[in-house]
Amino acid sequence: MMDDIRFNTHTDAPIRARPLHDAHVLGLLMLFFIAVALPMAWHTVVALALALAVLARIQGMTWRSIVIRFGLALLLSWSIWLWNMIFVAERTPETMDKANQILLRVTTMTWVALMSGKMLNLRDVVSFALQRGWLSMNIAYALQLSFGSIELMRAEIRRIMLSATLRGLNWRDKFLQWLPILIFALRHATRGAMSLRARGLRADSVRKTFYYNYQSTRTQKRHAWLCLTLLIVLTFLSEWFDRT
Repeated sequence: MMDDIRFNTHTDAPIRARPLHDAHVLGLLMLFFIAVALPMAWHTVVALALALAVLARIQGMTWRSIVIRFGLALLLSWSIWLWNMIFVAERTPETMDKANQILLRVTTMTWVALMSGKMLNLRDVVSFALQRGWLSMNIAYALQLSFGSIELMRAEIRRIMLSATLRGLNWRDKFLQWLPILIFALRHATRGAMSLRARGLRADSVRKTFYYNYQSTRTQKRHAWLCLTLLIVLTFLSEWFDRT
């Protein structure tokens, strides 16, 4: 209630219009990654990954994008299974089972990680934490700069590759285009450092003034608690089924 009164004079940020708040989604993702590292049954891991796929659809992803990311995750993870199958002293049912378990967990973690890029906006999460006072301005501005740099690097790489294609360069010459990309990265890092310095950031900097409210709504909080409860119930039911 106090948070609603504190930020009721701000304009709502787009993050407040989503079904779940991005900070809550980030928390659910972290719990999933922790759960995968625990000795859970394989069907529990699959059930949790499928539940997060449904959550990604609720957050605005299309089923096509979700399936494509699953294919990419499987493509990136199969080499680990191959490594465990080839470089073993003796191939036994136990080593086969271990290789399959590792493949399953790595694939599901990679799949969820690939979906997370569309499920949440980390820049809004940083703004949320900064507005709550959980992050200092030094750390928050540096994080915002790094997240923004990723998009700029992607756009610059697309422009350089498009230019190389239009010039008719072969694959070897295209590979050598890493040099202008490196120069762009160095220049952007220098500009970013100068920008942070020009803002006068220091340990005793005054609190930032926000135009937008990045805090979660009551509906988003209810949705987050509902999703957390469903994931916990799903985990217990799956583990109970494995022991019966």
